Amino acid sequence: LDPHQLLVGHRFLLRPAEGAPKVGDPSLAGMILECEAARPHQDRWLIKLAGFDDMTAAEKLRGFDLCVARKDLPKLPEGWHWEADIAGAKVYDARLGEIGVAMELEIGGGQDQLIIERGPEAGEAAGTRVRIPWVKAYLKKIDIEKKEIRLELPEGYPGLED
Repeated sequence: LDPHQLLVGHRFLLRPAEGAPKVGDPSLAGMILECEAARPHQDRWLIKLAGFDDMTAAEKLRGFDLCVARKDLPKLPEGWHWEADIAGAKVYDARLGEIGVAMELEIGGGQDQLIIERGPEAGEAAGTRVRIPWVKAYLKKIDIEKKEIRLELPEGYPGLED
């Protein structure tokens, strides 16, 4: 997707970021802001929000997430999914059965990774995490309605059978 499709001209809800230090202005929580401009910079996008015209004003936004209403999101190409639809899905391997719960997709760093959390039902300590490359060779099916991801991993995959 062209990031301009998601940014410029769209309105965003300010929500305090989970786990972020509380450095922004708490009175801004719940405010709706419009993106006036955007440009790439290194590995991220710099955006200009209406009413925040300099760095001093922008610092008040530190520690907030910018949220887009689902109805305002563009339609994704076939085979693409929003990360929010994947998080929380049960993850199954063709040989091993249920292997955990999808926590997040880690994008970048050379190879996108699905981060799953294993648990007591898998014979693991709660919170044990395993990284799985997000590649077609492993990914067999994503069912958003059922919140399921089906994989076919090689025998002896680290963190699952070691």
